[in-house]
Amino acid sequence: MTDIVKEDVRRDLIAHLLGGESATDDAIGVQAVAAEWVDDEASSVDDISQRDAAGDLHALMQEHDDQQQALVAKARALDMTATETVRPGAIIGLDGAHYIVGVASDEFTSGAMTYAGISVDAPLYGRLEGAKAGDTIAFNGHSSTIDYVA
Repeated sequence: MTDIVKEDVRRDLIAHLLGGESATDDAIGVQAVAAEWVDDEASSVDDISQRDAAGDLHALMQEHDDQQQALVAKARALDMTATETVRPGAIIGLDGAHYIVGVASDEFTSGAMTYAGISVDAPLYGRLEGAKAGDTIAFNGHSSTIDYVA
């Protein structure tokens, strides 16, 4: 793998992480409007309860959006230079699967391959850190061989 390919993988990871952003922003806006207080004597207890619930949901959605933005910032900050050891910014093959190290992510596609993200906070990363292609690591009672590190 070359640095250009690694940059493509990072770009596709960021796009994947941002993929739900507009839908989340729209939902946050809807919940914010639903949570607004309308000074109307016709408001019932049910109306007040629904506004309170919408406000709570709005706060949760905003928190999720903030967490997603933090992941995007981590992805943008990854050092994508070539490496021979597993570290943040490395792309690795592990038992035939492909991973980008440094940001937690579910599967996404880049080029013709499917990747997932491994966070540096994940216990698996503790086993992988500093390892090289060909090394075997043990995790949760299972041995895995590192196919490549780029």
